[in-house]
Amino acid sequence: MRKLKITQNLKSILEKLKQGPMTGVQLASSLPEINKSIIYRTLNRLEEAGEVTKSLIPGGNPLWELGKQDHHHLVCKKCESTTCVDYPDYLKDAIHRFEKELEDKYQEISHSVDFLINCQ
Repeated sequence: MRKLKITQNLKSILEKLKQGPMTGVQLASSLPEINKSIIYRTLNRLEEAGEVTKSLIPGGNPLWELGKQDHHHLVCKKCESTTCVDYPDYLKDAIHRFEKELEDKYQEISHSVDFLINCQ
């Protein structure tokens, strides 16, 4: 794992991510003082260091959030707002059982289950 240099930009990005999951686009618009390329480079370094998780949302921008978390999202297709949701235990158990089955054939398995919605 690579050690990250603590910079003001890094601190600003982490502070924003404490508010909840965000896309790179949302981060860039909320931190206009930081160049977009620096935001994305920092996010990638944070992911490599295991400090953030990137969720790939079908038809949308990747979603970034602090830590490695076992929860899922409701993502608006129109405005890209995101809400974290906790699934019932029976669904979590089924997902983890399926993940275990895949371990016999594949490596580095992860999952993301997100519902795409339209805000009202």
